[in-house]
Amino acid sequence: MTKFKLLNIITLLFILILFTIQLFFEFSIFLFISIFALILVAYSSYLFIGSYFICSNIYIKTICKVNTNKNSIVLSFDDGPDLIVTPLILNILKEKNVKAIFFLKGINAEKYPEIIKNIVEDGHIIGNHTFSHTTYLAFTNRKKYSLEIEQTNDLISCFTGQSPRFFRPPFGVLNPIIASVIKKYGMITIGWSIRSFDGGNCSADVILSKLKNKIHAGAIILFHDTNPVTVNVLKDFLDYLAQTDFKVERLDKLLNCDALSLSKC
Repeated sequence: MTKFKLLNIITLLFILILFTIQLFFEFSIFLFISIFALILVAYSSYLFIGSYFICSNIYIKTICKVNTNKNSIVLSFDDGPDLIVTPLILNILKEKNVKAIFFLKGINAEKYPEIIKNIVEDGHIIGNHTFSHTTYLAFTNRKKYSLEIEQTNDLISCFTGQSPRFFRPPFGVLNPIIASVIKKYGMITIGWSIRSFDGGNCSADVILSKLKNKIHAGAIILFHDTNPVTVNVLKDFLDYLAQTDFKVERLDKLLNCDALSLSKC
């Protein structure tokens, strides 16, 4: 049972108890309304946390870090492929013999099939990041969200012969509809434990410093292969890792599951 279903049951029980007490003891209407409003506020607040904090696991199990005794970490890249930045990142990863996972937007995948093929040929994993990656997706219906995932899966499968199993929702937003679609396609939701914030206006030095301070065993680090600053950050970060005990591994290897099959992680 998900936390969302459990929350609904608990909330309904509280409301039933409240109405039962009011029926038999008839306390003031003001107090009744106040308690009822408090229940609704608590319920809404919990749903907000579940929607905008991907690691809350309220609607669906989300992997935000890997439980491991090794000093292993995972590199993930969102929103690509980009015509300029993604090839530069691939060159750095190849030079350092590092494997990562790329969560692709279908709308970009459609433009650059050769880059997608290069990602796979270099031994990286490809994940689904929806087709359009627009803000409205958090409020769309089940049919439209299904189409977003299906279109992207079909494109990636067409270009590589591989259908991705890992999924990362745009902006990390989840809700009951999105969770049901993810389950429908048998995909595994991937979050992050360290966000690089390379998509903002921070300098490479600031981003690198934060990464060094936050790194931990089993970390899943979120980068974007659409911002030129990420290229410099990645190179310096991998140089830093070479001086430590931390090692970058592919997500599926750390989870001990197949990135393409329906085996359970």
